[in-house]
Amino acid sequence: MKYLIYVFSILILGSCTTRLETKEYVEYVRNPKNGLVIRNSFGDMVVEIQYEPSDYLALKELRGIKLNDAEFAKVKERFQDYIYFKTEIYSNRGMLFGSIDSLTKESYDSQLKFHFNDYAYLVNCSDTLKCLMSQYDNTGGVGDRYSFEMIFEKKELLSDSLKFHFQDKLMRTGIEDFNFSISTDAIKNIPDFKI
Repeated sequence: MKYLIYVFSILILGSCTTRLETKEYVEYVRNPKNGLVIRNSFGDMVVEIQYEPSDYLALKELRGIKLNDAEFAKVKERFQDYIYFKTEIYSNRGMLFGSIDSLTKESYDSQLKFHFNDYAYLVNCSDTLKCLMSQYDNTGGVGDRYSFEMIFEKKELLSDSLKFHFQDKLMRTGIEDFNFSISTDAIKNIPDFKI
C-alpha cells in the first residue's frame, strides 16, 4: 500500500510542473501576454524589450541542433549568471531619425555600437544594475529598426517588478528616460523547457 501511495504522489507532483516542447516554449517567451515582452509607444517611436531566459538563449544559440539533457545543460550554463534583454527601437512612421545626412547617421551608429550600454540599467528593489555589455545589431538602416542584446548582472529578484531604464542621450527623442516594468512573477513562472 505504501508503494502505491508513493507512486501516486510522484505522479501528482510530477504533473504540477509545466514542461513545454521547443516550439511552444519559444512561442511562450515571445508572447507579450506572458509578460516577458513589453512594448511601449512614445510618439512615433516604439521601444520593445524582451526578457530572455537562459533556456531560450541556449535554444537560439543551438538553432535546431538536437542535444541530450547533459549537452543542453552545458550550453544553458553559459547564460545563467546574467540577466539578458533584447531591446528593439523603431518608428511607426518608417524612419527613426527622419532624413539626416550620412555623416550624422554614422555618428549615431557609432554611438549605438559602443555606448548604448552606458545609458541602460535595471532597478531591482534598491539595487541598480548597470548594463555590462550590449551588442548592437546593425542592419544598415534596413527597416530602420535598431536591435540590441543587453547583459546585466544577475541578482535575486527582490521586488514584484524589475524596472528597465534607458536614458536617451543618443537619438534626441526629447524623452529623457524610457522605463518599463517587468513582473518578476512573469520571470519566475516561466514554464520549464522539455528537451
